[in-house]
Amino acid sequence: MLKFTIKPYDVLFFGSGKPFNVGESVQSIFPPHPTTFAGAICSKIYSQKGINVSKILKAVYGPFIEKDGKIYFPKPQNIFGERKKEDIKNLFIVEPIELTLKLFSYENTNKPKEIEKLPIYKGDEEIESFDGFISIEGLKAWINNQKIDEKHILKTKDIFEYDQRIGVKIDPSLYSVGGKEDSLYRIKFLQLKKDINFVFWADFDFQNSGFNNENDILNFFNNEPKVLKLGGEMRNVRYKVEGNDFINYLKNELKLPEKIEIKKGDKIKILFLSYGIFDSKIPKINGFKITSMCFSKYSIIGLNSKNLGIKTKRAFAPGTVFWLECEDNKEVECISFLTENQNFIGDTSFIDGKTLLIATSVERHFNHVYTIVEIKDKENIMNFLHVKIDEFILGTETIAQLAVRSAFSPGTSKIVSQLLSTQEGEDLFEIKKRPHWDNYRDAFEELLLEGATLISDGEHMNINRRLDEQISETARLFVICDQDTYMKLKQ
Repeated sequence: MLKFTIKPYDVLFFGSGKPFNVGESVQSIFPPHPTTFAGAICSKIYSQKGINVSKILKAVYGPFIEKDGKIYFPKPQNIFGERKKEDIKNLFIVEPIELTLKLFSYENTNKPKEIEKLPIYKGDEEIESFDGFISIEGLKAWINNQKIDEKHILKTKDIFEYDQRIGVKIDPSLYSVGGKEDSLYRIKFLQLKKDINFVFWADFDFQNSGFNNENDILNFFNNEPKVLKLGGEMRNVRYKVEGNDFINYLKNELKLPEKIEIKKGDKIKILFLSYGIFDSKIPKINGFKITSMCFSKYSIIGLNSKNLGIKTKRAFAPGTVFWLECEDNKEVECISFLTENQNFIGDTSFIDGKTLLIATSVERHFNHVYTIVEIKDKENIMNFLHVKIDEFILGTETIAQLAVRSAFSPGTSKIVSQLLSTQEGEDLFEIKKRPHWDNYRDAFEELLLEGATLISDGEHMNINRRLDEQISETARLFVICDQDTYMKLKQ
């Protein structure tokens, strides 16, 4: 397993999956999703090795924060601070407790029926939740129900600040702005503080990685330049890499046993250090009953899985805390990881990230090439704003629409497949305008007699409603016919 310590050269942008159009404003999310960092690592391997990266990684852990050599993890959401206080002076722990109050009852709240209790605080102070990270020492105190010193908490304002910038959409045909007011867009980037780094662990699958062992991978990443392309706009970041096992690191630092014995009726709490993805709003954990939970909000995570298909799911954000009651005697590991390997590297943001890397390379070296890009998720189109792309093909949407059309009109898929394939049947061909064709009607009728059907001028397929319009000398006429007919048309 390798540990990456990442230092940005410049501002960074991490997308949330929310659609973003020119004329709008968008803000980077924090913390970023693990797939963003995994995609950066795999893209480097792909760009230099050219191997299939779809199954290179077995698991990833992070990203976490490093400051002054100390690693900070997402703060448990049941740690609160004083209300309306900018600086942290006192910390408070909210927990589910038994209540016998006249003015308050759990049953009179809007809690889900599956949840027995809500975490509350019974003190006199006014408190509120806040976003932040906690040191390994603070996390150890939280696990052991000890007082947490404020010095172990890192608020987000101490990690980064927003850097707002204005962008301008370039008209690729003119290589200029184009004079439209909505060509402007506003982006809030993340600017990490000088003493802040990202920390990220990656566990590689040697059977699929193209490397023989961990030393091979370590040597590969230690070759200069030690640079990754990270986040939106593929910003350069510098990294350090070393062999380090994340699971052993946690066990040693937190002084945790390998396993613990739990009896029926015992209560435990679970902290999510990364996103928790389940099929239902209130997840089911085998052998346990969830009695309470504390989390700030749901996050939306995209999945592209061989088993689960393409979908978005709600995810519990890092720092989420569950309280569980054991339903039977059992032995469990102190540190557990719920992983779905097939879901991980198939994330559409990674696949389209690799596409962006390729498209950027093509534009840099062959800017005269007409560039067509297939993407998995249309929300990733915004990441191509600064690359000259002539056409986008949305692969998943095309397949989905074709499936629907085939259901209502059987045979539709065969027609499209025939046009896309050169093996049999009719194909799509481009022909030149003949000198004696004045309008589309002249071309349409003459081609029909010769065994071809005129369907479009470039991307415009409404020729049948424009038959009397004059044909431009630069028209790109497309016809459907077989190979023999096309060869005759070319003569």
